[in-house]
This record gives sequence, C-alpha cells and structure tokens, in this order.
Amino acid sequence: MPVLEDLHAALKCLRYRPSRDTGSRLGMQGVSVKKNKSGDGVEIQDPPLLMHETRGQTRIVWADAICINQGDIPERESQVRLMGDVYQKCSRGIVWLRGSTDYTERAFMMAFWLCKVAYHQTARMQQDSNSQAVDVRDGGSSIEVYGKPSFRTLIELDDAQVKWSMCLCWKELQALVKREWFSRAWVVQEATLPSQVTVVCGHYSIPWNELVVALRCVPSIPIRPLGGLPLPSHIVVIERLRREIAEQKTSLQDILLRNSSCKATDPMDRVYAFLGLVKPAELEELDLAHPDYTGCNFEQLSRQVAVAIINKSGNLKLLSGPVGNPKERVGWPSWIPDWEADRRPRYLVMDQLSFDASRSQHTSVKVLVDQESPLLGAEGFAFDRIEKTSRVMEKNPPSTWTFTQYQTYKARMEGMVEFLQLCLEWEKVTKARSRGSYRRSVEPMLDAYWKTLLGGHVSPENQEAQAKEFHRFDMISKDGAKVLQSLGLPAWPWIMLLTPHNISVLLFRALLVKRDISGLMGRIGDFTANPNFAFVMNRRLVRTSEGYIGPVLETLYLLLRGRMCLLLSGRRAANGRW
Repeated sequence: MPVLEDLHAALKCLRYRPSRDTGSRLGMQGVSVKKNKSGDGVEIQDPPLLMHETRGQTRIVWADAICINQGDIPERESQVRLMGDVYQKCSRGIVWLRGSTDYTERAFMMAFWLCKVAYHQTARMQQDSNSQAVDVRDGGSSIEVYGKPSFRTLIELDDAQVKWSMCLCWKELQALVKREWFSRAWVVQEATLPSQVTVVCGHYSIPWNELVVALRCVPSIPIRPLGGLPLPSHIVVIERLRREIAEQKTSLQDILLRNSSCKATDPMDRVYAFLGLVKPAELEELDLAHPDYTGCNFEQLSRQVAVAIINKSGNLKLLSGPVGNPKERVGWPSWIPDWEADRRPRYLVMDQLSFDASRSQHTSVKVLVDQESPLLGAEGFAFDRIEKTSRVMEKNPPSTWTFTQYQTYKARMEGMVEFLQLCLEWEKVTKARSRGSYRRSVEPMLDAYWKTLLGGHVSPENQEAQAKEFHRFDMISKDGAKVLQSLGLPAWPWIMLLTPHNISVLLFRALLVKRDISGLMGRIGDFTANPNFAFVMNRRLVRTSEGYIGPVLETLYLLLRGRMCLLLSGRRAANGRW
C-alpha cells in the first residue's frame, strides 16, 4: 500500500538495526538519552538492544495511517472511538519528529547536558536539609526549579562540549520542540496516554520525561540565551494533561480550550482528536460518544459542543475560548467557539486562581437555539460601565534576541515602537501611574496593572520574582515612542534619532534609580517572554466607572458596548467585590 514519505522513514528508523558512527561527536549514531542507574544523572547510550540481540526479532508497530482506512468513513468513525484505548494499552508510544538534519545532534547534546545539570542540582539540594527542589508551575514561571548551578558546576558536567557551542545547541533544541508535530491535534493523545513515550528524531531518541526535565532546567541556567526562558507552552499543556488523566480530572471543555491552537487537516478533528482523552461517561452526556463525519458539518459540530458544555457546566467559561473571526464566519453566533479561529485568545479561567469573577455563585444559564438565529440567554445584572478601552493587542511583543530579527532591524524597530505606544495606552486607560491604591485596597495601582497584564496568574511563590521582571521591563524608556506618537511621525527612521536618549534613560534608571545592572544584560525582556503575558493577546484592557481594570475579549466588548453585565476576568478589591 502507498504510504507518506514521513511514515516510510519512521518505519525504517524503528527497525532493530542500530549502527555506530565513530565520526559523530556523541560517539555513535542512533544515540539514546537514558537516566543512569544511580538516579542522579543521565548518560548517552547505544540503543537498548544491540544488533546481535535483536536479529530475527519483530517489532510490532501501530500507525493510524496504515491501521485505519482513512477513505472509509464508517471505519474511520468506529476506529476513532478506539484510538484512546490503543494508546493507553501500548507498551510504548513513539513521537516521530521526522528525520534528523546535520544539526539535530546539537539538540540532543543540549538536552543531555541539561538533564545532567538538572539531576545534579536535584541530588545536591536533596542532600541539603535547608532547601528542597521546587516543581515548575504550569504556564511557566520564574521559580528556579533546581536552584542556580555555578559556572564551575556547568563546566564540570559538560562532557559533550556544549559550552563551546551554547547558542547553536540551544537554537537547535528550540527548533526541535517547535517542529510541526507539536502543532497537530491528533498527536496530543500520542504523548499523553501511553505509560512510556519516546521522542525520536531520525536515529536520535530521548524519553519524553527526560526531554521535559531538560526543558524545565532551562530557566535555572545563568547563561544567556537560556536564562529566564520558560517551558514551551505545548509541552506544559501535555504535561498537565498527563497529570489530570492520572488523577481522572479531565473535562472536554478544558482540553479543547487548552489545545484550541492545534491544527488538523479535517476541521472536525479539532474536536474528535481529543475524545480519547475524555471519560466515556462525559462523552455520553455530551452526545459525542459516536463521531459523525457525514451527518453534520463543522459549524453544527461546534454548536453542538458549545450547547452541551454550557448546559452541563452551568457557567459561561467557554466564552473565554477562541471566539474570534467574527467577520469571516457569516451567520456564526458570536458565543460559539470557532476552533479554527486565527485569533485565539488564551483561556483565562483555566487555573485555580485567587480570584473568581462569579464569587463561586452558580448562575442560571440556558441556551435558546433557534434555526434562524441561535441565541444565548443568561441571567445577570448590570453593576458597572466600561469607561475607557485600549486597542486590541494583535501582535506578540518583538524579541530583541534573535539574529533573524537583527537582520531585519527596521521591521523590529517599527514593531518595538508600536508595542511601546500600546503600553503607553494601557497605562493611560488603567491609570497605572497614579500614586493611589487600587479600588480601596492597599495594593499599589502599578502592581494591579502588571498583574492584570499576566491575567492574574501570580502566586505568592512567584510574585516577588515576577515583580522584579516587570520593573526591569519598566526601565525601558517609552519617551521616544511617546514623542513620535504626539508628533504623528512614523517609527522609522525617526526612532534612530531618539535612540541615544532612550539608552541614556535606561542607563540612568538601571544604575542610579533601580541599582539593577542585570537589567542592562538582556533581562528587560523576561516579563514579555513570560507565557502568562499572552493572556492580554487579542483582548482590550478596560477601566470601569468604579475603577476596576481587566482584559476583555473583543467579541464580548462588542456584545456589551459599554455596559458591563459580566466581566470574565478582572482585578478584585480587598473586600472581595468586583
């Protein structure tokens, strides 16, 4: 039967056929990173079985492209219901990241070295009775997971010569975890359900958990470009899902919202690809136990899922999902999440935070579906009015650390000025620079402002570190962007005339006002690199007549048009009122 080139390459690489390559810097081709016997580090090994031990043996592989007739819709619908069982009962899941390149070895060198550093630091901290290792928090935080190793320790643990090509190795590891596999919907089951998962790229492999250990260790490395970088968001989502499945705490609503950016060839798979992760009882309750590729279209499926989830949950958390593309979907109700939306705001109320917009009170929510104009009816009350709004943030803040953007300096500078001008608008709308406290509380207004930019995802453990990251970011001079805005001048080339002034202001604030030299060494970008900063994407910042501030979805803003009958996320006053 004909198979795609990627699957053909994968089947060839998965044969029991290890081979040595003395020309490799790692010493062999077909290397595998494994935890050592003592449990305090990792080592690079040959594939677990040598050629003479596996000669004549057969490896049984299940691949959906072969084991499911994709052209037979009834068979496809029946097999989709079984895929969750297949992945749960397999002895090992294989994450195939396609073939290796000439530089893939550098990625595995970096992963191997980071694992050694991580386990070394964990073992050292466990021996120290005065400290303990801290688990990384979902969403990425500045908490140092394994402590901060010294430069001497890093050099002593480097027997793969990573230190001589640090930037190149880190760049290749980043490229590895950004491969297309991580953006696909169906693969979430592959990495979540099997008890053992191995990541394979050509002749190189590493257990999934060791790759996660390596990436979690990155923020603790006191060397640029690694220092302060968080765990990739797609790795965070899969890791959290693995933990929730083990604890039987999954729900289709949370799974869909976390993975709303995943891609699929068939739009229907934006929903069906995750059914194997949901308990059968919930699928029966949502009427999704039997996937149907022919009886309905994508809009009908999305409407069915939205109605079922809202009626089951009794709340409107689903509205915090990807409700974008209001102009592209003709006749598409604004309250039905569009899982194919290009503009996907992050789901604000995923985590258990210290605030609750509904004050833990259940509301009477009823979906009224009409053939001509589907309506969403809900009980509520008007308690405030939106007084000021900002523009919608549609672009990520420009990075100042990639060589590619250095080559396109003009575009980067234009993006930087545009972002700083939006920051000035945020500060004006929220009155962040006012010297008073926020809403009759003791919290300074500036603190309420930067916590709002992170969607309120600030815990007592990471508040001090994130506050430091914000104040370092706040040292950037916005004066130049303000001058260009007031004069109506374009960013390029006029920003070049103001660059010396901006640099002098940054030096003054870093050295004399903040006394923070680290702010001059690239740490000013850590705040916007925080994954939680993405909560403000595709949202407006608003201030109400009563002084509340918060991010609001564009669709919700168009719906309310000034009257705030509900606010999905905002800043809470000290007395618990909103």
